[in-house]
Amino acid sequence: MTKALDRNTGRTMAWVVAGGSAAAVRRLYSKLEQLSECLFYTDDWDAWANVLPAERYVIGKKHTTSTEQDNPRR
Repeated sequence: MTKALDRNTGRTMAWVVAGGSAAAVRRLYSKLEQLSECLFYTDDWDAWANVLPAERYVIGKKHTTSTEQDNPRR
């Protein structure tokens, strides 16, 4: 699963269930591209670079959250 989180609130904005592929990133981005004022903080994964507009994303772990950290505990 790949999620897009609001960095300020921690809220899940969109998600897709898929493996690590550019197709999965395209599906996720299609759910978010209307948010014209947002930036995407990602890890250094080629699929991001192939899909996201360069002016809207920042590569680095500092502002990313793993799915495991975001999932609620039972």
